[in-house]
Amino acid sequence: MKKTDRAGGGRHWLLYIGLLSTVCAPARSFASGPETFDIPSLPVVEAIERLSVLSNMSIGGTLRVDPRLRTRRVRGRMSSKTALREMLRGTGLRALQVGVQSFRLERITPRPNPVPALPPPPADPTPDIVVIASKRSLPAQLLGGSVEYVRFDTPLGGSAARRGPAELAERIPSIASTSLGRGRDKLFLRGIADSSFAGATEATLGEYLGEARINFNAPDPGLILYDVSRIELLKGAQGTLYGGGTLGGVLRIEPQRPNLSHTAGSVDATVSATHEGGFGTSLAAVINLPIVEDRAGARLLAYRTREAGYIDDVGRNLKDVNRTITSGGRGQVRFKPGRWQIDVAGTYQRTTSRDSNYSVAGEEPLTRRTSVAQPSSNSFSLLGVEVRGPAAGAELVSTTSVGRNNLSATYDGTVKAGSPAAFRDDRRLTTLNHETRLARSAATGAGWVVGMAAFAQRDEAQQTADEPALADLASNLQSDRVNVALFGQGSLRAGDLLLTAGLRGTYSRQWAETALDLTSNGFGSGGRTELNISPMAEIGWLIDSETSLGFSLRQGFRSGGASIYRVDQRFEDVLSPGFYSIYYGQDLIRAAALELSHRTTGSRPFDLKASVTAVKWNRTQGSIVDEYGFLYATNTNGSTVLNLDLSGSWLIRSDTTLRAGSSITRRVDIGPGSAVSEVPSVPVGATYGSIEWEKSLSNNWKVGMEARLAYRGKSRLGFGFLNEIGQGDALFTNAAVRIGHGSKSLTLSVDNILDDRSSLFGYGNPFTLRSERQTTPQRPRTLNVGLHADF
Repeated sequence: MKKTDRAGGGRHWLLYIGLLSTVCAPARSFASGPETFDIPSLPVVEAIERLSVLSNMSIGGTLRVDPRLRTRRVRGRMSSKTALREMLRGTGLRALQVGVQSFRLERITPRPNPVPALPPPPADPTPDIVVIASKRSLPAQLLGGSVEYVRFDTPLGGSAARRGPAELAERIPSIASTSLGRGRDKLFLRGIADSSFAGATEATLGEYLGEARINFNAPDPGLILYDVSRIELLKGAQGTLYGGGTLGGVLRIEPQRPNLSHTAGSVDATVSATHEGGFGTSLAAVINLPIVEDRAGARLLAYRTREAGYIDDVGRNLKDVNRTITSGGRGQVRFKPGRWQIDVAGTYQRTTSRDSNYSVAGEEPLTRRTSVAQPSSNSFSLLGVEVRGPAAGAELVSTTSVGRNNLSATYDGTVKAGSPAAFRDDRRLTTLNHETRLARSAATGAGWVVGMAAFAQRDEAQQTADEPALADLASNLQSDRVNVALFGQGSLRAGDLLLTAGLRGTYSRQWAETALDLTSNGFGSGGRTELNISPMAEIGWLIDSETSLGFSLRQGFRSGGASIYRVDQRFEDVLSPGFYSIYYGQDLIRAAALELSHRTTGSRPFDLKASVTAVKWNRTQGSIVDEYGFLYATNTNGSTVLNLDLSGSWLIRSDTTLRAGSSITRRVDIGPGSAVSEVPSVPVGATYGSIEWEKSLSNNWKVGMEARLAYRGKSRLGFGFLNEIGQGDALFTNAAVRIGHGSKSLTLSVDNILDDRSSLFGYGNPFTLRSERQTTPQRPRTLNVGLHADF
C-alpha cells in the first residue's frame, strides 16, 4: 500500500492524480471543443480530480508536490486543456502534453530574483473529492452527510490497512462489526443488523471492490487493504442504485489503478509482538508497469501476513493457538484504446486460522479448555472486467465479475458426542454479477443514470462429522438464485435545491434442494419467484457554498431464500423430530433521513456531518440459532431502528488535525412480548476521537504522529437466549509515530495501548454456547515496527 504524507507528499500525490483522472473521468474528450467549467480553488490533487470528472485526461508526474499548494479558480467556457493551464497558473507547475489525452506535470524553472510568494494555505483535512459510489461521480458536498471516506496515508494507516474493513468500526462509529475473525465477520451500518451471524440471508451492507460486489450472503472476506486509494461509505438504504443486500448502505474499496505512464513500486514490511502472545510479520510488494505508454499498463500486488496467536488451550496444553495466516494478491491490466478504457482485474486471498479466537469465563484470561482444534478458513477469488467510454453524450460503464468464496469452520463437538469429536461446517459460493449503466452528470449535481443488472449465485452448504451422534445433526443444502433488475435515477437543479428521484424493479427466482430425508419439505418442485420495486426521493438544499441540508426517503430489500432447521423433540402434534425445509420471504426497509453537511475553508478548515435516520423494517430476515447453536434463516418480527450519527474534523493548526465522531442506535417495536431495545452486535453508543500531527523538516525529512481513542458500548449477541449474552463496553487505544526521508519511512505503532480485555463477541462454539460464557477478547497490546519504501 502506498502511504502518502500530507505535509510532505512525494511523487505518489501525482501518481494518485493520474489514477483519479482515469477512474473518475466521464466520457467527454478535451479535444471536442469549449466547455463550461466552474472549479473553485482546491489543493492540486483535488483540483485535478475535479477537472477529471469533466474531461478525459490522464495526468501524472514524478516530482514532489506540497499537498498544501492550491490551484486558481477556473470559471468560464474554455477547452479542457486551457482549463488545466489556468488551474495551474501561479502554482509553479505546468502541464506538458505527452500523448493524445495525457499530460505530465513539471515544475517551472524559476526566473532570476523571483518575487517571493505568499506561503500556501494549510492543508484541508477534508478536501473535496468525487464519490464514485454515487454511480455519477458526484462531488462529496452534493451528497451531504450520507457519505464518508477513509484514506490510509496517516501514521496509523498502515496498521489499519493490514487489519481489513472490520477495523473501520474503530474509525467510523456508525459501522459495527462482529469479531469471529478475518473472513468470518459481518459488518453493519447505521444500526441495520438482522443478527450476529453470517448465514444464508443476504448482507445488510453491500461491499464492493471497485465495481465488483464481494459479499452477498457471505461474510466480509476481510481483504487486506494494501494498495488502496480510499474507502467510500455511502450511507442509507441503497436499493435503487445497488439492489438487494444494501439495506444499511454500500462500502466501496477503491484500489490503486495502473498508471500508464510511469514505472513505480513499493514495499511494506512489518514485524509485530503481541503481549502474552507471539510474534507476527507482514510483507507486501507493489509494482506498476506501463506496457504501451498511455495505452496499456499493469499493476501487481502480492502480500502475506502472519498474525500472532494469543489464546491458550489448557485442555490440550497448547499456547497461542489462534495464529492466523493470510496471503493473497491482486493483478490489474488497463487498456485505453482511444477514448475507451478497459480494466481487467483478478483478486485472490486465503485466510487460515489455526484455531478459534474465543476464551471462556471461569478460566484464566485468554484461555479456554477444549478437546479438539477448531480451525477455520476463507478462500476468496474474484475476476472482473470493466469497460467504460462515451456513448450518446454520456458515459457508458459495463462491469462483469465472477467470484468464488469457500468457507470452512470446525467446532469441538465433544459435549454432544461424549468423546473428543470435530464437527465441520463448509460452504462454497459461486457468483456471477453484471451491470451496464449509462450516466451523465453536471458540476451542479444535475444528471441521470439508467442501467440494468443481473446476478446469479449457487450456494452449497455441507456439514460433516465422524461420530454418529454428531453426524445425525449434519445437514446439507444447495440453493440457487437469479436476480434481474432495471434501474434509473435522476437529479434536477432548481436554484439552491437539488431534487433527486429514482426507481428500481427487481425480478428474483430461487431454487433449492437437499439430500436429507426431510420430515417436511417446504421447497416444493417449482422454485419461488419474487418481484420488488425500490423507489427513492431526495431533496437537497444547498444553503451556501459551505452548508447543505438534505431529506431523503429510500427503500431497500433483500430477496428471500431457502433454509433448513432441525427439531430434536416432539412439540405436541405440530412438530416431529427431524429436518424441515422452508422458504423465507423477502424483507423490506423504508428509511427517512435528515442529513446536514457543513464545511468551512480558509486557514482553519472545519468539516461537520450529522444525520438522523428512522428506519421501518418489515418481515425482517434473521439467522436464528437452534438448540444446538446452529443457524437457520427465517422471517421475524419487524422493527423500527433509530440512529443519530455525527462526525467532524478540524485543522486546528497548519500541522495538526482533530477528528471525532459518535453514533447512537436504538431499536423499538420488536414485537409482542419482547422488551429488547438493542440491535444484535450493534452498540447503543459508539464514539471515537483522534489527533494527527505531521511536519516537514529540512533535507527532505518528515515526521508524523497520530493517536486514536475509540469506545464501543454494550450490545447483545441476539434475540431469545442470546439476549442474555452481553458483549462490548470496549476501549480501543492506538498510537503511531512515523519518520520519513525521501521515499522511505519507518513507523512505530502500538495497538490496544491499555491492554483492554473486554469481550467483543460472545460466540465461538455452538455446542457449548448454552453451557459456558464465551468471550472474544480484543487482541492484547501489540507493538508494530514497519518499513515502507517507494521506488
